[in-house]
Order: sequence, then structure tokens, then C-alpha cells
Amino acid sequence: MGAGLNTGTVTRTENYLSIGNIAAWINDVAGVGNEDKEFMVLVNGKLEVSYYQKNLIRNTMALLHNNNLIGNLNLYENHNTGFGAQNGGIGITHLLTSHPITLKIMKITYVLFNMLLVLVLCSCKKEIKDRQDTSVQDIYVSGYQNKGAKAIATLWKNGIAAELTDGTKNAYANAVFVLNEDVYVVGNDGSKPITWKNGLSVDLPLIAGNISGAASSVYVTGSDIFIAGYQNDGNVNQAVLWKNGETVQLVNYYLVQDAKANAVYAVGNDTFVAGYQRYKTPNRDGAVYWKNRSPVALMPPGNYSVANSIFVQDNDVFVVGHEVSDGRTEAKLWKNNNAFTPLADGTTKISSAESIYISGTNIYIAGYQVNPVTNKYEAKLWENGFETILPLSDGAGFSWARAVYASGVDTYVAGYQNKNGKRIATVWKNKSAITTLTDGTNEAEANGIFVK
Repeated sequence: MGAGLNTGTVTRTENYLSIGNIAAWINDVAGVGNEDKEFMVLVNGKLEVSYYQKNLIRNTMALLHNNNLIGNLNLYENHNTGFGAQNGGIGITHLLTSHPITLKIMKITYVLFNMLLVLVLCSCKKEIKDRQDTSVQDIYVSGYQNKGAKAIATLWKNGIAAELTDGTKNAYANAVFVLNEDVYVVGNDGSKPITWKNGLSVDLPLIAGNISGAASSVYVTGSDIFIAGYQNDGNVNQAVLWKNGETVQLVNYYLVQDAKANAVYAVGNDTFVAGYQRYKTPNRDGAVYWKNRSPVALMPPGNYSVANSIFVQDNDVFVVGHEVSDGRTEAKLWKNNNAFTPLADGTTKISSAESIYISGTNIYIAGYQVNPVTNKYEAKLWENGFETILPLSDGAGFSWARAVYASGVDTYVAGYQNKNGKRIATVWKNKSAITTLTDGTNEAEANGIFVK
């Protein structure tokens, strides 16, 4: 930097080599005799600082742009938390460096603390607002709410409900996925499997001879839309995958008499679908996932088991669901084919894992158990194997968790509570904060969740 530092003056201007628009909190090394605290700002190659006297906690900085004074900025000595002030169209944000930087000016050594502040020139307040809004997360929840005698498929965005159907038939929104600005919801309207894109509905095709169906899960990557669900010919369920509207049958019905697809996940050229298939011998539902239509049995034939949700990370396939054995229904986590881990603590006779989401090394699983003492259903969240019973709102009797999502340090669980005999669509955030999406006047449930 340039020379000409005169300590103790009220205001000074210096020329120095341009290193960009940088603001830095500077304090001298203890023991050199000068304890002034200064804030130095580079604007168009010039440095402008005004301050009070030694050891004052508060300093005032003059701001220049195109050599014109555009305002003053009060600064507080708290470089650990930084500054967040704005003035005259200028915003200040933080930039952390890995190591301290030492500057030598006229034989006086100054230390630039690990905290650097980047001076950002904004054209108007709207630009500042738009930049701040990108950090705000939108919470999308799919489900239903009753109006009169019928269930209406519903999408809530940040707690605001949008009805997807007209109420002439029972309709349910089972899952939601958001990519860029497009919102995809899947479910059924009466007997028809259906998908909505940005609120507009499209019927999913049925295989010839089938008369009904429902969509359970949706995953979108690039231009491909994968939807898992089932169709029915009047006698048996048939697990299907719709890819970009084309129906793919997943099961060989010479060996299997009934099947449903409950969840879908796609990675690269591979598609993974979780569900169950009922073998003809023995006559039991067995948890399964299909990779590119090839079935992978998660449990040997015999006990009843179901796969409810699937997540793929690196080369590992994680599936959750439950198994019925010896009169006990037990929540399960499968990792890579037949390796499975019981999730319940053994005190309850009924539990199930309904949804899985993985973020980094953290595995989140949502589901429920029946309390062995009260005999009431309790919504649960397992985080890396550690379980939490999600709290109830005042007056609620029991609860059920259907879906989980993690974003940053926050976890979200969607489901419902029951109060006065009515189900209330509910979202839990970070295991405690409760948001009720409905008031309990009519039945309602939250089935899926996505945070963006």
C-alpha cells in the first residue's frame, strides 16, 4: 500500500495500489504505542477514513463513490460477529480468510483480523432485497383436506393452501418435488392417477385393461420426470413407473400376484423404485426395490414386509419400511440389498419407517410407533439411529409422520396430529417447532414435503 500514514488525525486520504473494493477492520499490534482503531475503505483507488479518538468503541467511516461523499457508516467494535449496516446503496457482507494477513505501513505493523468485509456496490435497494430473498427457503407440502364429504388434493407453500381438485371426487396429493421454478405434485383424483405441474393437472395413462390407479412418488432430474405408483385391473394391484408419461410395468405377474410401487429415486442412468410384491408362494407381501426394472428382494419370502421409501447416495441404496414377524410390526432400514437394521427400541409392538432423506453423513428417517403404555400412535424422527418422539400440539391425542426432508442444518417432517377426532396436517421443524397447516375443522393430512 502507499505511504503517507499520519496517525491521530481526524480524516485523511491516501493513494495506494488497487486490490478491488475491499473494506477491512484494522488494528495495530499491541505494544507499538498506537491503539487507534480504524476502518479503511478502498473506493476507486482511494482510501477514506474518519474516526474519533483512541480506544473508542464506536467509529464513523466516510463513504466515497466516484470521489463524492455518499454517507457515513457507524461501526461497532465487534469483529467476531462483523457488521451488517447499509447506507447510501452500499451493502457489507463477510468474507473469512484462513490466516491473518500482516500489512506494513511506514514501519508500523498492523494485523488484519481473520474477518474481512467485502464492500458490495448496489445500484438500488431492490437489488439488495432480491439478493437477500434468495436465502429464504420455501416449504412445499402435499396432502389433502376435506371440504364437505370429499377430500381435496392440496399443496401448501409456506403454509398457504392451494387446492388442486374441485371436490367432486376424493383426491389426494401424495408427494411433491421442486426443480428450478417448477413444482411437481402426484397423487390421484378419484380412480385416476394424476400429476400436477405448477397446478395444471395431467392424467397418467393406464395399461390396457386397468381401470384405476394412483401415483405415490415423484423424482425429477434434468428433463426426465419419474413417477412411481400402481394400477389396478379390478382384481390385483400392479406396480408401475411412469417415465415422462410412458408407463413401465415393473412386475412379472406369472410369479407375483400383487405389487405396489411406493417411492422412486433416479441417479444418472439408473432408476430405483421401492415397494412390495406379493408372491404366489408363499402368499406374503415382500419388501423389494427395482433397479432399472430388475427386482431386488430385501427380505426372504415368508414374513410380511413393505418398502416405503428409497434414497441413493454414492453406490449405496438405502430403503426404509417395516416387517411383520412374531406378532410384531417393526420399522426397518435396509442398506444394500438384504442388510437391514431394526429401528424400534423393542418396547413397542408396532412401528414403521415411512420416509428417508440423507444429507451428507446424516441419515434422517420419519415414521411412527404405537406407545406401549398409552397405545397411541406417535410420530417419530430417527437421526443417525437416535430416535425422537415428535411433540404434540396442545390437546392433540396422537400423531403420524409420513415424510422427511433436510436442508442445511434444518430438518422438516410432514404428517398429521389428531385432535378431537380430526386429523390436522402438520409440519415439525428441528424436532420441536410445530406448524399446523389446518385448524382441525375438517380432516387433513400432510403426505409429502420439499424444501427449496
